[in-house]
Amino acid sequence: MSVTCPVLAIASNYTNTQPTRMLFQTNYLIPYKHRELKLVCELAATYNSVIDVLYLSKSDKLSLRQEDNQAFIRETICKTKVNFRIEHSKKITEAIQNYIKDNAIDMLVMVNTQHSFLEDMLFPSNIDLVSVDLKIPLLALQNTMRFT
Repeated sequence: MSVTCPVLAIASNYTNTQPTRMLFQTNYLIPYKHRELKLVCELAATYNSVIDVLYLSKSDKLSLRQEDNQAFIRETICKTKVNFRIEHSKKITEAIQNYIKDNAIDMLVMVNTQHSFLEDMLFPSNIDLVSVDLKIPLLALQNTMRFT
């Protein structure tokens, strides 16, 4: 699915009204834009939320491209408290769900990147997999065309 604006999905049985802790999962491969991070920051600032930026990997070493994207996030991210975390896992969906449970996360933020029709058929996106049975709000940022 292709969207041109951010989408906030909230489960019908969700009762909490203020996200005090937000999870922003990234692989640092996407070159984020100021407007995407600004939206996350404005939302976090409204509720004085802590943001956990989670990188899931098999190793601690980032590529040069990932280091550049991480530096951009560090420089651009808001004035609220931000934790940069690394978790080692091959199973992204499971790792995100465990992190949410273990760290009392109130909102998940992910970027839905554009895929080809064939990729969509063969490989479900992480955002699709994680959103199934998600008990907390999910902010899916727009999947604008990116040249990397």
